Amino acid sequence: MVQRVRDSRIEVLRIISMLFIIIGHFAWQTQWHFSESDSTMHVSLVHSLWIGGKLGVDLFVLISGYFLIKSTFKIRSLISVWFTAYVYGWIIFLINSFFIQQSFSIKDLIKTVFMSASGYLNWFVTAYIIMYILSPFINKLLLSLSKVDFSILLIILILFFSIFKTLFNNPSIGTGGDDAIWIIIVYIMGAYLRLNIEVFKKIKFKWLISGLLVSLIVSFVSVFILDIYNKNGTVSANPRFYGKFIGGTSPL
Repeated sequence: MVQRVRDSRIEVLRIISMLFIIIGHFAWQTQWHFSESDSTMHVSLVHSLWIGGKLGVDLFVLISGYFLIKSTFKIRSLISVWFTAYVYGWIIFLINSFFIQQSFSIKDLIKTVFMSASGYLNWFVTAYIIMYILSPFINKLLLSLSKVDFSILLIILILFFSIFKTLFNNPSIGTGGDDAIWIIIVYIMGAYLRLNIEVFKKIKFKWLISGLLVSLIVSFVSVFILDIYNKNGTVSANPRFYGKFIGGTSPL
């Protein structure tokens, strides 16, 4: 039996992704109360922590696409993901019901039993399970494409589902970044990376770091500008307006 050797670099990237997700959701879910004396720079620095939230999710799915494009579907893996999420969902539900809310909601109980993403199971769990179930069919499609056709498909997906969605927020595109559609698109990106890994290896490390830094700087600048533009809620009453250009589908 051949044992799979884990790549420590990928494992480190997974850990970094999880840290990004935790920090990002801390910034996104916390009800911040800034005073008048707080500068816009201070507010934007806090808000910009959300950049890591979506970046971490996309990295995690990208890694999945990278590996799953050359692996076979395993029902055991599907059950493992489902069962682990289900157990944690119940634990969170019970802790919240008896120790935090100190009340028992039948509605939330039903949502948890039927794995509703609006209950005590994160949307990502449902989206990831859908992606994994569809992965054998997605892989057959992707592996049947020529390198040119795959590249064209990826450009089209990024153009419409990422760039157009972020800039124009057209609801007909069908994804907000928190759903199975976007997860599948990022999965396809990961698969493309794996199938063309020799090409990507030729890219110098300094250019990769430079690209990442530019992306982070532009993301922060977008948050800073929107915080200035929407100071005191003059443009939008949405307290998360600052995240318009750093959402799940953002090309940044």
